Amino acid sequence: MSDGAPEWEAVMGRLADATGAGTDAALARMLGLSTGDFAQRKKRGKIPWDRVIPLAGSRMVSLDWLTTGVAAPDAGARRPIHDDVPVTATQLPDDPAQMAGRQPRVAALLGVVAALSPEAQDAVLSECLSRAEAAQRLAELERRLEQMDEQRRA
Repeated sequence: MSDGAPEWEAVMGRLADATGAGTDAALARMLGLSTGDFAQRKKRGKIPWDRVIPLAGSRMVSLDWLTTGVAAPDAGARRPIHDDVPVTATQLPDDPAQMAGRQPRVAALLGVVAALSPEAQDAVLSECLSRAEAAQRLAELERRLEQMDEQRRA
């Protein structure tokens, strides 16, 4: 086995635990890899970070925990804002153009949302928040991976 094998076992074992993948085949499927490709990567100790990071992000698994085992699996996860604080039309600015100086697309979106029914507003805002939070988690995971790569090179 290569020098990366212990890291593989630790990282992929934690990923399997966090995702509920009971077998290598199940984890390979979740990662979008064939079982043969998964087995070859395992043998070489080559973690498919390009697949692991999005899967971890989609399951709200902390990259810190995944790579180090130090924190709980959900320690880096944030509950979606809309689960804690429902966003309603009353939280929209009276004049969506108030944001136009900094973020014209946000102002345009708020203008469209303001014209919807309260139920539709809640649905649209919840979806927007969910997607934005997912993008934020992925960006954070990518940033942390870059830091780890820099540390390993140093």
